[in-house]
Amino acid sequence: MAAGADASGPAFSPLYQQIKTLMTRSLQAGVWRPGEAIPSEKDLAARFRVSQGTVRKAVDELAAELQRRLLAVEELRDQVRELVPGRVAAGRVVAGGKGGPKRNLCRHTIFPNLQPRRTWPSAL
Repeated sequence: MAAGADASGPAFSPLYQQIKTLMTRSLQAGVWRPGEAIPSEKDLAARFRVSQGTVRKAVDELAAELQRRLLAVEELRDQVRELVPGRVAAGRVVAGGKGGPKRNLCRHTIFPNLQPRRTWPSAL
């Protein structure tokens, strides 16, 4: 075994994964906001000093990951709607037994950070 290498192997990740990580950090930091266009593949390739194919793979991977996360949020929202039925305009009431007071809960109280579905991740 080479010096400095542990049993799990070297800490290496392909360039496209490194670019994806950098792009994710830019999104989290608010450098690119929802609805805004990200730089072109050509501009990103120049910025990161990699080929456009590497940028394309990073963008494709990032878009797929964001889509998976979005689907998970939508599934969670559907589960909440099953537990808290009602019309949005009329407020929501927790579903459950007959006894006890019923409490109106707006969606902002249940999940204040839940955002509506956006189409911008697929535009990457």
